[in-house]
Amino acid sequence: MASLFRKLPIKHSSNFIKRNRTACHKKKVQNYLIVRPTSDDYECILSLMRRAYYPEEPTTSSLLFKPTVVFEDHTIQSLCEGYSLIARCKYNGDILGACINETTHCWDPDVKDSLACKVNDVKSRQLLHFYAYMQRVPDLWRKYGVQKIFELAYLFVRKDERGKGIAQNLARDSRILAADCGFPLVRLDATSHYSFGKKQKEIFARRERFHLLHLASSSDLHELLNRAGASEIF
Repeated sequence: MASLFRKLPIKHSSNFIKRNRTACHKKKVQNYLIVRPTSDDYECILSLMRRAYYPEEPTTSSLLFKPTVVFEDHTIQSLCEGYSLIARCKYNGDILGACINETTHCWDPDVKDSLACKVNDVKSRQLLHFYAYMQRVPDLWRKYGVQKIFELAYLFVRKDERGKGIAQNLARDSRILAADCGFPLVRLDATSHYSFGKKQKEIFARRERFHLLHLASSSDLHELLNRAGASEIF
């Protein structure tokens, strides 16, 4: 019986080995972990945000906006809520990307408008009015009958670490965190075709309660800025 089995040919053995080798090559080992930031990480996050978010995010880049104390204080407040996530390198502890998440309430647009009236910088003032307008118009709190909304406010990745799925994993884990914390609704304002396409596929695949706002082009942004009273920027 043993000699009989030795004579049986193993069909497609070479193809089997090739497929296994290909599968092994496709499996990429992630060099980062998705974790919650600590207070010691806040300054590093702000520094990365100045380099990787403000100069390239369509809303702020079209205005040539540079972050002011008002916006960075707001970012710190969002981080202190404890819902944000970062991608931390396994080997040296560097922050490769971040998803700054926050909770929004029905009175937040009025708070932003009130704060804008106290700001001296023109672009900061008009941008605050714009953000207040974008929150107020959909009126998601009344539409969905919720008091608080989990919002993916800022999502950015270090330039030399892009293309590795970091942003997608940060957004996915933020969505999971929102569900674990009991939030019935998650919001993301997609200001580029890339972020809109990525989240649209994920939403339709999972059929989740997810509100996605898409600004299709710079003309859409300019029109909304004018509606919000930000025409003096241009």
